[in-house]
Amino acid sequence: MFLNKIQQLKPYQKILVFLIPSIILLIFFSTISYFSINSAKIEILVEPKNAELYIDGKKYPNRGNFHTTPGKKEVTIKAPGFKEYKKDLFFTANISTFIYEMLEPDESNQDYFSKNPDAGNLQEEIYEEKLTKEIDQYNKDPIFDNTPVQNFKLGFSASATRDEKDFNKITLTIDLMTCRDNQVENLKKVAESYFRQKGINLSKYQVKYTHCNSDQESDPNFKHGSDD
Repeated sequence: MFLNKIQQLKPYQKILVFLIPSIILLIFFSTISYFSINSAKIEILVEPKNAELYIDGKKYPNRGNFHTTPGKKEVTIKAPGFKEYKKDLFFTANISTFIYEMLEPDESNQDYFSKNPDAGNLQEEIYEEKLTKEIDQYNKDPIFDNTPVQNFKLGFSASATRDEKDFNKITLTIDLMTCRDNQVENLKKVAESYFRQKGINLSKYQVKYTHCNSDQESDPNFKHGSDD
């Protein structure tokens, strides 16, 4: 019956019947692909087990791996008998943020660890696991394998540093070896091309350009939005 109805359609209607679902599927999978590429990863392990975790007011399970949109967000963890944890964290695209926390007992629950001796060991395990994961992620970031670099032939030097307050935020400072403003844009392109050839996705980093011997920032608020 369905085939008969299709055959009765005009040529342009037949095209639309097959074209529209294809476009919808393309948009759907493109959206999923974009979100998976540009989303921030979260790894969560929170104790006690009845603790509730919220990120910008949205409730998350207290264990597991999840995704969220990049940016600064308020993380709240609370449980009866424990001090509330509240902290602003910055979530970065394509980088894991580790929320590994053991809440501290409040005044009404000071004997928690004496009544639950395993909880003390668990607290230490959570801390060590978080530290191990952060160090592992730190060492794996490819920007530190390719910086510092100084290339007189290409006309730039570069170094990368992590933010002291936000472990996941990395600033790449590129010093262009020129004092002529008309050469700045060309040297920027040369530097960007160099890092692309090294397999570095500059959109993951806060890129800051300087030039001339005075270390004057040529574009202090520059945020590289694309690796194309």
